[in-house]
Amino acid sequence: MSNGIIIPCYNESSRLDLKSFIEYAENNKHNVLCFVNDGSSDTTRETLAKIKSLEHENVHIYNLTKNSGKAKAVQQGALYLYNETSVKTIGFIDADLSTDFQDYADLLWAMKTNKNLKVIYGSRAATGENEIKRDGIRSIISVLIRLIIFCITRLKIQDTQCGAKVFERALIPTLFNEEFKTRWLFDVEILLRLKKEVTIKRFRHIFLEKPLTRWVHMYGSKLGMKDALSIPANLIKIGLIYNIYRPIHERIITPLKVSYCIALRVPGLRALSVGLILVCLIFGDDADQNVAKFFLAAFNIPSVATLFLYTLRMLKSKLVDNLKWLWMKARVKQSFRAIKAKPSLTK
Repeated sequence: MSNGIIIPCYNESSRLDLKSFIEYAENNKHNVLCFVNDGSSDTTRETLAKIKSLEHENVHIYNLTKNSGKAKAVQQGALYLYNETSVKTIGFIDADLSTDFQDYADLLWAMKTNKNLKVIYGSRAATGENEIKRDGIRSIISVLIRLIIFCITRLKIQDTQCGAKVFERALIPTLFNEEFKTRWLFDVEILLRLKKEVTIKRFRHIFLEKPLTRWVHMYGSKLGMKDALSIPANLIKIGLIYNIYRPIHERIITPLKVSYCIALRVPGLRALSVGLILVCLIFGDDADQNVAKFFLAAFNIPSVATLFLYTLRMLKSKLVDNLKWLWMKARVKQSFRAIKAKPSLTK
């Protein structure tokens, strides 16, 4: 098998173009289609079973028990193809085929003809030569989102959210082993994970954003209004996690976990440890939540509410100490000025 294509599906029974998928599977036996059913509540599972019954050799079905979002579906599909097949590339397209198989083939061809490329993002950016159709509101929102993403990634990428992407097999564990922090913005997380693994210079050699020839917005998107409104907040969350929390976690938090006994006895480190607990509670994953609980127990703090009260008391104590120090410093300066102002005694 040469290439693996993930198609995440959630309640897609009425939108799946069975004819197109079956024809592609028939004519491309060297490629694998992996449909990931993301806990659909309609007849998607039965529809996918029908496709597999007609073309069973290179069609795989992966069912998730509950709806977890596109990020989870793509992650599970990527790991499944990596572990269960020998495909050389793994990528994904949307179930509605807003990016068709011809455009996806162009992405594969670009990777095949350029041995340096490891990751290719399809792009819906209009070039004057392609047929990209987007409504006005989506275009405005895309510009705003692109600006926020640039601030987070510092990468000049026109379109991170296009539903067509290809990855070299070897990169799958690095990019997909860890669960994503958001349901819909995992494309940005992939960029940040890749950027962390390689230098910027190498990133430019292995990454390509390739404009699509044709892309049409298909109605019936599973991205609801609530999800759309939460995009800016989720992007900020991603930026905080990958650009601030992760570096702190790697350089500071891990050593503190080992030397927490010192932190309990040194006032300065004790304050730092309380800050650590707050960071773990706000941004941490399950492992970091356990670290936070560990520190809470070490400080004899029974709950998170008590932790905040403890923090406020500690800040109040520090503030009072600083005010006292400033008052004493001012009194000393005043005394020195008074001594200098006195006339010297002469005989």
